Amino acid sequence: MKKLVALSLIVIFSVSILAGVTYAQESSATDSTSKSKAAERTRDRLEKLTEKRASKSATRKNERSESRRRSHIKGEITAISGSTITLKIKKEEIKTVFTNEETKFIQIQKGGKKDITISDLKVGDRVAAVGIAKDEANGIAKFVVRLDKPDKNKHSVFGEVKKVSGSEITISHIIHKDKPETTVKVTDDTK
Repeated sequence: MKKLVALSLIVIFSVSILAGVTYAQESSATDSTSKSKAAERTRDRLEKLTEKRASKSATRKNERSESRRRSHIKGEITAISGSTITLKIKKEEIKTVFTNEETKFIQIQKGGKKDITISDLKVGDRVAAVGIAKDEANGIAKFVVRLDKPDKNKHSVFGEVKKVSGSEITISHIIHKDKPETTVKVTDDTK
């Protein structure tokens, strides 16, 4: 009987050990399956994040390219109506500049710049409208900059002095000898 009890205990012990090993293998297989699924989900998430990041990067790049393309236009104001400014750009080219509450108005002058409003602008002022493409007929300006009117009588001349006579200096071009000589009148303000 002792042999039978011992044999029963050995069988029970063996079955327990085998059952434990089998459970551990199943558990290990389940763990590796769940680890494999978790790794797959992580890869999917990383791919989606990478795609999203690439998409955002491309969008920002397009926006930067678009903002570079949208530089500015310069012209003379021909009309102001409410928040709309009409500019004469070249000869007969007309552009319509729209403004809104985000548009900033600036005056560029000798002492620097100062903030102004649309009511400070008038017909005949020269302005630069920043944020509008040169190839568009109209657009909303980010900035409208009023520029000082250039003095049409001023320009520079570079060359060799040929003759000085009273208050006049005659200058010829140094390289292009075939160009006509230029006579410059000097005053007390000439430096």
